[in-house]
Amino acid sequence: MSRWSSLKVPVFASAVSLCLGVVLAVAFGGGKSKASPRAKADSAEQAEQPRSQAVAAAAPVAVAVLEARLAALETQVRAPAPSEPAREPDPLPERPTAEEESRQTVATRDAQQQAFDAEGYDPAWSNEARSAFNQDLTTLAQDKNYRVLNVDCKTTLCKATVEWPSYGEVRNTVSDLLYADYHNNCTKMVFAPVPDNQANPYQGTVMYDCTSARAGD
Repeated sequence: MSRWSSLKVPVFASAVSLCLGVVLAVAFGGGKSKASPRAKADSAEQAEQPRSQAVAAAAPVAVAVLEARLAALETQVRAPAPSEPAREPDPLPERPTAEEESRQTVATRDAQQQAFDAEGYDPAWSNEARSAFNQDLTTLAQDKNYRVLNVDCKTTLCKATVEWPSYGEVRNTVSDLLYADYHNNCTKMVFAPVPDNQANPYQGTVMYDCTSARAGD
């Protein structure tokens, strides 16, 4: 064989190796020894390095994205809820007219009068209670512009009739009748409905309910 022939295959293999890379090793590797496990491991490790480097490079980006999303969620949670529009207060009930108040007062007074008329007498208590209320009311009227016309007591209820020079004087003295220090600690109610003519002398009624006071006897 000529010298050219002996050099032909190596030269050709070198030329092909520039173009085929790994394929050259497969085509002409039959006569060579197989790669050792150590070489395979090194090759695999070298192939794995670019992948690890790519994952390591992508990790900070992923963490930054998660942190940005977490910050956005925290902002949404901490953001104060929009305040509700102020609710207008419920309108106050309309004040009854003088005529309505007068009708209500008369109805309540009449109901109290019926209860007083229906109650029987306890002579021992009624005489003592009548005397005590008469004394208290007379003392109150000494420096007030009204006078006591009558006092009557039954078993638990008492009634006093009081006269004023005019209806306008009622407002000046009604609190004295309600908050006076009586001998008998009874519930007090003053009934003075508005009259047609407020300039004339006016009579009102004071009712005393002594049910609770008698229960302690």
